[in-house]
Amino acid sequence: MHRLLMATTIERTVRDFLFSYADYFRSIGWRVDCVSNPDGQPFPECADHFDNVYHIEWTRTPFDI
Repeated sequence: MHRLLMATTIERTVRDFLFSYADYFRSIGWRVDCVSNPDGQPFPECADHFDNVYHIEWTRTPFDI
């Protein structure tokens, strides 16, 4: 089974750009998971588009440990 992990530091990117890609890959039998930084309330509709959704607090800055 093919697997795909989509990762972003901005959760609204998942809703605005990645849902259609996740839907496509799931339709051809892939397992699609998502990792994002919750910048506010997590989007409940993520569960409709991904097999698993993980929320991790992280940033894009290389100086933030």
